[in-house]
This record gives sequence, C-alpha cells and structure tokens, in this order.
Amino acid sequence: MSPFTDLSHNLHGNMFAGLPVAVCEVSLAVLNTDLARIQNVDYSRFEAAFPNHPGSLTAWPDHQAVRAHLDAGNAQAIQFLVAAIMTLESELRRVIYSVKPVDLYGVVGTGAHDVVIWWDSQLGDLALELPQAALAGLRGLVSGDMAAYDKARARLFRRASRRRLTGSTALLRMAAERRGLPVEMISGQHLVLGEGARQQHLYSSLSGTTSFSSTKLSLDKRHSNRQLARLALPVPRQMGLASPDEAVAAVAELGGQIVLKPLRGNQGRGVTVGITDAETARSAYERADSEGSGVIAEEMVAGTDYRMIVVGGRCVGVIHSTPPEVTGNGQDDVATLIARLNALPERDDIRLSPVLIDGPLEQELAAQGLSLAAVPAEGRSVRLRSHGHVATGGVTFDVTDETHPDNLRLAKQCAEAIGLAVAGIDFVTPDITRSWRETGGKVLEVNARPGLGMHHWPSHGTPRDVSGSIIDHLYPSPDAAFLPTLLFAGDRFTDAGAQVAARLFGESGFVTGAALKKGAFIDGRPVDVQGHRNSRGAAQLRRDPVVQALVVAASLRRMVGKGAGLLRTDGVAMLLEEDQADPIASRGIELLLALNPTGPFVTPAGAWFTDELLTRLPLQRVVLVCQNPEEPAVAAHLAAGGLATSVMWGVKGAMAVLQQRGHILAETLVPTRSQRRERSIEAEIYAFALFHAAAAARPSAYSGPV
Repeated sequence: MSPFTDLSHNLHGNMFAGLPVAVCEVSLAVLNTDLARIQNVDYSRFEAAFPNHPGSLTAWPDHQAVRAHLDAGNAQAIQFLVAAIMTLESELRRVIYSVKPVDLYGVVGTGAHDVVIWWDSQLGDLALELPQAALAGLRGLVSGDMAAYDKARARLFRRASRRRLTGSTALLRMAAERRGLPVEMISGQHLVLGEGARQQHLYSSLSGTTSFSSTKLSLDKRHSNRQLARLALPVPRQMGLASPDEAVAAVAELGGQIVLKPLRGNQGRGVTVGITDAETARSAYERADSEGSGVIAEEMVAGTDYRMIVVGGRCVGVIHSTPPEVTGNGQDDVATLIARLNALPERDDIRLSPVLIDGPLEQELAAQGLSLAAVPAEGRSVRLRSHGHVATGGVTFDVTDETHPDNLRLAKQCAEAIGLAVAGIDFVTPDITRSWRETGGKVLEVNARPGLGMHHWPSHGTPRDVSGSIIDHLYPSPDAAFLPTLLFAGDRFTDAGAQVAARLFGESGFVTGAALKKGAFIDGRPVDVQGHRNSRGAAQLRRDPVVQALVVAASLRRMVGKGAGLLRTDGVAMLLEEDQADPIASRGIELLLALNPTGPFVTPAGAWFTDELLTRLPLQRVVLVCQNPEEPAVAAHLAAGGLATSVMWGVKGAMAVLQQRGHILAETLVPTRSQRRERSIEAEIYAFALFHAAAAARPSAYSGPV
C-alpha cells in the first residue's frame, strides 16, 4: 500500500501559493515503519546520495506547526523525504532546461496521521513520480541497496530528456514567468503563453503571429537574397549550383573567393567559407549537397561576421562570434586540449556549445598542418573551426552599444522586408562602428527562428535580455495576457451569481466561459471536462482559444484542497456562510487575497470575513452589499472612499446601485421578490456589483473583447 494517498500537480491558485504547485498527501500510519528507520539515516550519507537538497526543516514555511504536529523523529524523517523530493525536482529541471531553482516548498499537518508536502514544480505530471522515487532512495540508504532508486531515477531522467527544452525556449519560458504570465509547454520547443483568446504560441523564438510565407521565405537563402536585393539592401551575389563542376566555375565568376552552403539550413551545417581552388570547391559542394536542400555559391564578403537580432522593429542585440581556439602548452595533444576546453563550466551547452570532434574540425586542423594527435608548441593558437558559429563552439562578444545607427536600421529593414517580427540578421562588415554605406558591409541571411542564448550569455560584453524583449513584444503589459475573470467563492448561490456575470459579459460582446459547480460552459453550451472537477473546468476554459472572458463559481473548501484552476482574478464575490471563522475559511481568505491582488471584493456588510478584509485592504477595494447605505458602518465606509451596493426604489422599479462618496457609479434594474426567489435577486446584485467594480479597476479589459 502506497503511503502517498493523493498526488496532484499544476494546481493553479491554491492554499500554498499563487503559482502552480505539486501536492503530495502522506499517510504517516502507512509510512510509520519507514519513518522510524529513515530518521536514523546518517546525514553525510544522505548528502552524498542527494547532494542538491534545499536545506533544513527550519527554513520551511509552517515548520513550527509541523514540528508541533509530528514528533521529533518523524519530523526528521519527513525532512529527509522533502529534501530528497526537492533534489530530484532540481535535477530534472536542469535536464529540461528550466534552470530556476526550487524556492517555494513546505509541509502542512492535516490530521493526526497525515501531512501534505507541496512544492512549486515545473515538471508537470513527472512531479507525481518524485515522492515514490525519493522514498526508494531513502529506503536504499537504510538497506544499503540503492538499485531500486537508481532504476527509478534513471526512468525519470529518460522521461525528462524527452521533454528537454531548447536553450531559446527555456529562456523564453523564464522571461514569461518573471513577468507573471501564464505559460505552458506543449513540447520541448513549443510554448503557449496567456489565457483563452489572449494566448500566443512560441515555437522556440518563432512567434505564432509570424506568417508561413515569411518563414518559408527566410528558409530559402536564394529567394530571401533576391527579396532584399529588390529593395536595394546590400547582399552578396549568389548562384544556384547543380554540380561540383558548377561550384568550380563559381569561384572565378564570383570574384575568386566564395562560400558554399545549403539552400536551406541553420547552425552552420554544410557551410564552407574562403574557397579559392577547384579541389576545395568540389569537396565543399559535396558537403553542402549532403544536407539535401540544394547548394548555392555566394561571393566572399570581406569583414567580420555579426548576428543582429530584431524584435518588433528594433535591433536589441548585436553579437560577434569568433571560431573556438585552443592554445598549445608544448605537452598535450590537440585532442586533450579540446577535452580541457569542453570541461570549462561555461561550455555547458547552454551558455556555450562544446566543440565536437568531426570531419570539418579535422579539415581545419589539417589546413594548419596539424592533427588531433599533434602537440602544438607552447603559446601557439590553434583554430578549431573555419567560422565562429555559436552552435559549433564559437566564442561570443556583445557589440550592441558600438554598432553604428545605420547598421541597426539596416537590420530592422531586413526583418521588415522578409515580414518577420523576430529575426536574426547575419551581417558582415569590416567595422561595425561605421555605416555599411562606407564599409561595404552586406547581409548574408535573415533567420526566422534565431537562437537567443548567445545574447544572454556572451563570453565578453553586456548580456542582453532578448527573450524578455520578445515576451514584451507579444504582451506590452502582462495584464494583456489575462482574461477578464470573476470569481464567486463560497456556498451561497455561487452558480447563479456566475451565470448572471456571464450574461453581463455576453451583453458586452464577450464569448464567456463559465466554470460552475454543475459543469463547464461556453456561452451556455456544455463543455466536456475530465473528472468534472470545478478547478479542472476553470483550467480547461483558460486554455480554450475561443474564450474571451471567464466566470468561476467554487466552494472555498474545495479551492483550499484542490486549487481554483486560476492564476489570478479581477474580483471576488464573497458568498460564504456567515457563521464564525474556522481554519479552512481562514486559509481560504489567504488564497483569495493571493488570487485577487488588486481587484475588488464584493462582500456582505457585517460578516466576519468582511471585517477581516476591511482591516487588510484599501477601502476602495471593498464593496459592501447592504440593505440600507445609511447604516452607520456603511455610511462611514462610503465617506472614507469605500464602495457599497444596495437596492433603491426609483420610477422604473427596484434598482441595484453601486456608489462611492455619494456618486452613483452604475445602476441596473433588478427583479423583486414577487418576480424571483430571494437568492436569485441576491445573485443579480452581487454579480452586478462585481462586474462593474472590476470593470472600473481594469477598464481596458472590460471595454470589449480583444
């Protein structure tokens, strides 16, 4: 029988934190025998098996409550278990390239024989396997046999490696997370940002808004060269080749020194530069032709290679890369020097690529009269590549601040000519500080999916947050990524209130998703949701690209235990039973405050939870629902700048009125008791107040669908 009674992941909006977490409920009764053994594990042996654990129990949230809940021995054993889980989380993040450390985690006592372990996981459903694997490791430390743990760990690493993010995708994900944006991973290179109809897709650095025709044009080096030439932008002369003989002829026709490369390709594969003789031309043709897309010859442009990255019509980074080199010491051969170079911490395939030993490297050595077994003289520099492409080990220098304004404008023009919002421009010039018009600099290629890591981690110069620039281009304000969202929390007519709010959104032209206790709906049409859980319905509707606004009705107790399915909301209607506070309700208040950091709370005057909100929030964020706005407490609230909603009689009938300092902000007709049941009337009043108070706080989102 497993001691882990409930495992959940990707809980948005929960009792533990505002961000997604993994949650593991632990039955101490089932784990009792293990706990007695684990608490006596030698600490040095534990550190050897789990070297990246996050620290002691005293650093955890709620650690005092947990120590009071558990005896000292069990607390020590649970500490070991949590540390082992966090070690696995950190190691697997590294595999997937999500390099952010685990910095939020804890333990909560939930009963005499149970605790809950939670942490901010970035692993999706892989997180569900960590507790059992960690326990296998601790059992192995007790028994001296780590075979079961090694097998479980190897399986996790294999699965994580299949989800490995590319360097650029990892940087974009972290940039989105730093800005607080919703972000989910479809595959190792494919991210989805934002919610509902506000979602944006990124395939590595290629935006979903980039047209297929522009991407296709950038991939064809011949056609993109022609497009730039049509606009009088500086490009080298090119020829399409069909045979090695044509490659030989191109040397003379294009000026005596040429470059051969595949018609389509990236990362320097199949490229040979500086070709001046027939023999090299023939072998270079075969190498380029092996890529299978055709071969082009290009005149050799004198100067230094630069990569310029354009985002949203602005050049945000310029990098110069040089071929990797090793320096002889008179003792070690070239192969040993390369191994030592690759062992440097920065050559981790994230900041700098390792230098692989392959045919082109051996050809470059041969051109210098060397081989892998040769021992270079002390101080001799040995080039390992004919070019400085980062993917093959090039060393990078940021020169953005030194780049001439004409060259920055040229990069922008090239991106616009191909039709790309994000583009990498390969540019050659003798002097980047002077205008291309003076130096004869030329554009070699325009790439639709440029690598980003080189700009973030140049070997020399100023790092540039180009991934942040891409995210800011997609979402100039983080607010633009989130749907207009209203939450009806509690056990009193929450579904009815949410349905009224959905109707108000619909009257404003929004396609509205409604996650209700009875199911999920889009504009009133039922939506299938696995498990029919309310939080899952909210999460699914947030992912639906049709949805333009969202309303959620949820029990506070269920949200505390299972999450709200939300990252944030624009406002909350407090529909709790108005009896005395209890621990679950108090935790629920904390959850609602985290989910709604800036929006209004619509709440009944005089309730215990209303009094707590009034002590913790600016009065302008608290909307009191009352029968008589002249009641002393409500009148004082209004006089101090707070808001209130009540029903008043006018010439048209019963009117719900939202007011502040004697000014009516909004009003609407509401049914009377003779027309509707009292709860339906209350639902109308709360939904009206919440919708208009949230619209006043976030007017751009509520003025109409995006």
